Amino acid sequence: MEHSAILKIKRGYLNEDFIFFHLKDKTSEEHDFHYHDFNKIVIFISGNVTYVIEGKHYKLRPWDILFIGSNELHKPIIDPNQYYERIIIWVNSNFLETHSTTESNLLTCFQTSVKEKVSLFRLPSDSLNIIKDTLFSLEKAIKDKDFGGKILQNSYFIQLIV
Repeated sequence: MEHSAILKIKRGYLNEDFIFFHLKDKTSEEHDFHYHDFNKIVIFISGNVTYVIEGKHYKLRPWDILFIGSNELHKPIIDPNQYYERIIIWVNSNFLETHSTTESNLLTCFQTSVKEKVSLFRLPSDSLNIIKDTLFSLEKAIKDKDFGGKILQNSYFIQLIV
């Protein structure tokens, strides 16, 4: 497939502030290169996966985090013989801009990954526990439909980005 044809493959639409997916599956489906007009975070939990982002290959280890900026061409290469577990968060830039300040631009993680051409973020174990706790709290808040649930979801998500 020619590069110009690849650029026309757009997947997913985001009208919300963010969407959280926690997925675990075994698939033999091969993914094509694609892009989104929103930002994407992939938190790899288990499996055997290599992500290709803008031509750069990332062999993932458990709890690696990928920041994929809007319009970046990417695809996962998944070993169909193993379960692939991951958390994917689609992120609306407007939501992050709204909650940013002049001292704290919440889009920095995406802007830096695009500018530096390095999408992989590998945390030290002490920071990783904080991220895991925040992710699990966010997932619980998303499932909970109680009073103030949306505010709680937003606050956990912003905490994760910070």
